[in-house]
Amino acid sequence: MYLNFLQSFKTELAIVKSCGVWDYVFKCRYQFLYVLYFIIVNIGLAMYNLMKFNDMLQSNTLETAVAAGFVLPIALMGNIRSLCFFMNRKEFFELLTSMDDEIFRPKNTAQMVMAQKMLKYYNNFKLGMYAFSILPSFGCPIGRIIFGESGQKYCEAVITSSRGTAIYLFQAVSLGMISVINVVTNYFMVGFSLFIALQCDQLCHHLEHIDVTKNFKIKEFVQHHRRILRFAENTEKLFSFIYFSFIIMCLLAFCTTLFMISIIEDRYSFQCLHLIFYQLSIFIMLFIPCWFATQVNIKSEKIPLAAYSCAWTENPRSFKNDLIIFMNNSQKPIQFKAWNLVDLSLETYMAVIKTSFSYYTVLNSLIFEED
Repeated sequence: MYLNFLQSFKTELAIVKSCGVWDYVFKCRYQFLYVLYFIIVNIGLAMYNLMKFNDMLQSNTLETAVAAGFVLPIALMGNIRSLCFFMNRKEFFELLTSMDDEIFRPKNTAQMVMAQKMLKYYNNFKLGMYAFSILPSFGCPIGRIIFGESGQKYCEAVITSSRGTAIYLFQAVSLGMISVINVVTNYFMVGFSLFIALQCDQLCHHLEHIDVTKNFKIKEFVQHHRRILRFAENTEKLFSFIYFSFIIMCLLAFCTTLFMISIIEDRYSFQCLHLIFYQLSIFIMLFIPCWFATQVNIKSEKIPLAAYSCAWTENPRSFKNDLIIFMNNSQKPIQFKAWNLVDLSLETYMAVIKTSFSYYTVLNSLIFEED
C-alpha cells in the first residue's frame, strides 16, 4: 500500500526555498546561485537584527531598551534556523526521501487508516496554526495602516527605527520573512514527529497482530525499528541546536514581553493587543515541539509491550529468543534532546515558563529601583 507522505510538505518546501533556507533540488546545475541567494537573505535578516540591537544600545533607560529589543530573541531564530537547515540539508534530504521507503509504508488496511488519519491531522493542524502564529508578526505593519497615527507611533517606537519609510519597509519585510522561517521550520518538526509516532504505532500493530500461520521472522521488526531510530536520529540532528537556541531565546522573549505588557497603561490599546498575541505565539511555538516530542516518547515506549503482547507462545523457540533480544533493544524510548543537554518535553516547557516569570520579576524590581 502506498501513501505519499512527501506531498504533505509541498507547500512548506516551496516556502523555505523562497526564503533561502534549503535547496530542494540539492544537486542542481546552478547551485552556486542558490548559495548566493541564501547568503543575501541571511545578510538581510542579520542587518535587521543588528538594527534592533543598535536601538537597544542607544536606549537611555531599561524600559526603552526592552521596548526596542523585545522582538530580537525571536528574530535571531530566523538566522539560526536558516543556517541549521542549510548546514544539515543532507539530513533533511534523507528525511524527506526516506518517508516513502517500502519499510515505512502501511502493511494493511488498518495501518493505511492510521496513516490517513495522521496526514489529515497534520494538514488540519497546519491550517489552524499558520494564521495564529504569523498574524502577530504582521500586526504592526497592518496596524500602522488601519490605526492611523496611533498605530504609526507604536510601529515607530517598538518595531522600527526612526530612519524613514524605506527602513521601515525593510524591517517589515525582514520580520515577515523571519516569522515565516520560524513557523514553517517548526511544522517540519511536527511532521517528522508525527511520522515517527505513526511508525511506532504501525510497528506495534504489526507485532500485536502476527499471523502465526505465516513464517514470521523477527528480522523484519528489527529492521523497521532500526529505521525508525535512524529517522529519529536525523530529526534530532536537524533540530537539536535549533531548539536549544530557541529555549534560550524564549526565556528572554517571555520575560521581556511580559514586562512590556505590564508597563502599558491602556490595556485596550493596539500595542497591548499586539503584545498579547505575540506572547501567545511564542508560547505556542515552544509548546509545539515539546508536545510532539513527548508524544513520540510515549509512542516509542509502547513497542516493548507490543512485542510481549504478540503471539510468541505459538512461535518456535528461535523466534522467542530473537524476540527477547528485540524487547531488550527497544526498552529505551525515543527522546529528542536540545543539543544533547535538555530533553524536549512538556516538563522542559513548564520549566522555561517558570524561569521566564522569575526573570520578569527581576526586570520589574530593576524598574522600581530606577523609579
